[in-house]
Amino acid sequence: MFELLGVLRKTVNEALNECIVENPSTTSIDLHRMKERERALSKITDLHAGINTFAREVEALLQTCRTQYESDIALMGSFLKSKHVVNETWSGPSKRFMSKTIMSPPVTIPTSITTPPEYSKVSIVDSYNLMAIRVSEFSEIKTNGDLYYVESADHFAFKIANVLFHGNIGNIYTSENDPTRVKNCKFRGNCTNKECMYYHDPLHNPGSRDVRNFISNSWQYISPGCQYKNRTRSRRFGSREYIEADLPTITPEEVDRFYDQTVHDLLCSLMLNRYHHV
Repeated sequence: MFELLGVLRKTVNEALNECIVENPSTTSIDLHRMKERERALSKITDLHAGINTFAREVEALLQTCRTQYESDIALMGSFLKSKHVVNETWSGPSKRFMSKTIMSPPVTIPTSITTPPEYSKVSIVDSYNLMAIRVSEFSEIKTNGDLYYVESADHFAFKIANVLFHGNIGNIYTSENDPTRVKNCKFRGNCTNKECMYYHDPLHNPGSRDVRNFISNSWQYISPGCQYKNRTRSRRFGSREYIEADLPTITPEEVDRFYDQTVHDLLCSLMLNRYHHV
């Protein structure tokens, strides 16, 4: 670039020297020198026209490059918000090249891109599976819209609004004869009975791989005042009409079951989407 400018400046200087040489006499005209000045004028005229054309082309190229650069900066802003970057401090876009409309204070730019975690198949039953990101512990779950599988607990997990949901698809009993793991173990975190048939939440019972089961009527909503005999085993929350009446009366056991039913239903919905293309 600087070599090109040097050649251009030399050409201009040569033409300028040819044009501005003064006549040695004010009483006569040197036709030869006049012809040289005429040629110099012609050269400078052509040079001027060429420079103007070149300048317009350079200006158009500059605008194209600036637009692309600004697009890069905009993309960088989106990139910084993604979950697959490692952040380092960056001083921000160069003021020399940026238009005033998009100048911004220093931001953070990724200097490296982490490999996105891979989804893999997690078996539900022999013939059917779900895709999830395998992790070892619940502490690895992020609020990012992904579905995780915690291998140490045999639970799927995800976070919404920074609230952790976890569980798996359990059994649904249509008969209440000897259902297992439908209620929380009363020895929360301290159960030593290896034959215990109650549910042990892996979050409170490290090492547990229990999956919550349900009785079928636990999805049946029962409104306030209903005399249904198994009211506490049914669903007593969820109807918009009775939220104000229901919410204060819900027990911790019912809250835990509701959370686990939510995960159960979501996983079933994901299976339907996977295999029936809902």
